[in-house]
Amino acid sequence: MDHGEMTTEDAPEPREEAAPEPQPDPAAELAKAQAQAAEYLDLAKRAKADFLNYQDRVRREREELRKYAVESFVFDLLPALESLAHTMAALRAGTADTKAVLDGVAIAEKEFLRVLAKNGITPIEAIGRIFDPLLHEAVGTVPSDQPENTVVEETRGGWKIHDRVLRPAAVRIAQKSPASEPPPTA
Repeated sequence: MDHGEMTTEDAPEPREEAAPEPQPDPAAELAKAQAQAAEYLDLAKRAKADFLNYQDRVRREREELRKYAVESFVFDLLPALESLAHTMAALRAGTADTKAVLDGVAIAEKEFLRVLAKNGITPIEAIGRIFDPLLHEAVGTVPSDQPENTVVEETRGGWKIHDRVLRPAAVRIAQKSPASEPPPTA
């Protein structure tokens, strides 16, 4: 066999001609894009409507919560209020002696304080404490043998709710009396 001759085995296989890709129909592509855009717009409108409904529902729930938030608190206060009402009725009828009136008022006070404490509302301790401007409001000074800036008198009680001051205690604080100060040295 002559090396210059080609045999059928050596002949390249005939190439298949690739079919030309069909050209996209611009009108069909446009219609498809418009349909997809309309679908996305519809989804966006629904999402917006759902969000607005959610906001409205949350607002209504907050209003309802605010409206009835004190319900259990007031319910707990009713026995104390009733105790005061019974004491007042006994006073009006003239059937209560001083001890009975004091007992009735003490019971009501104890019940009020219990309910307040149950709800995180506690009195601010003032007398005998060092003046603290975060808890106390100084309304005056009193000559005293107590150390200076010690609260010696409370003119109005202070209250906290959990760790926040509702109302500072109005207090008078100790001031060294001139007689108790050592004489100045020359």
